[in-house]
Amino acid sequence: MRLWRIRDVLREPATSLRRKLAAVWRGRAARRGDAPMSTKPGTAQRPLGQPWRPNPGGRRSVADAVALAKDLGVVVEDDVRIVVNDAWLNMQGAEVYAAYAGFTSTRPYTWDDLLIRGKMVVKLRSTVLDSDEGIVEVLAHEMHEINTLRGMFEARSSIPGAELIELLGPGRPGNLHDKAWDVGAGVLRRLRGGIK
Repeated sequence: MRLWRIRDVLREPATSLRRKLAAVWRGRAARRGDAPMSTKPGTAQRPLGQPWRPNPGGRRSVADAVALAKDLGVVVEDDVRIVVNDAWLNMQGAEVYAAYAGFTSTRPYTWDDLLIRGKMVVKLRSTVLDSDEGIVEVLAHEMHEINTLRGMFEARSSIPGAELIELLGPGRPGNLHDKAWDVGAGVLRRLRGGIK
């Protein structure tokens, strides 16, 4: 990259810079044949049940959303905290509905490394709360990933970051992230069919 290009990039907003740097990394990794390191692990790629019908009564609270998901069989443990954080998710991309933790290196991670003050914090896009369908599909997806990881960490004291990235990175058919969308779609079908 030429010096003048670096100066231009450094003047751009941080989100634009992150996207460009991620694109450069993906391009270099593809040329070398390496698997790209995801900059957004544990994030939603594409829900299967869209478009979601809006709630006639409008937006639900996070507490109501969690109660709805639990009523449909989604396991939300006490050490999970769900917060609305549109600003952070907007930096990750418009297609990201929720995110938690983050694995940006290949170093080993323990379960405690993923917690903030003892809680697994799931950041949720506020627009998800506009639809019961969106709520159950996204929360079922995220909780399936988190609960599967919980079991993995109980069986092993630590997991290499590269393995976590492979498990949770979008665009990898058959990985945990991909399978979690199937789980989310199943819970959504139960909601649409009136089955609990």
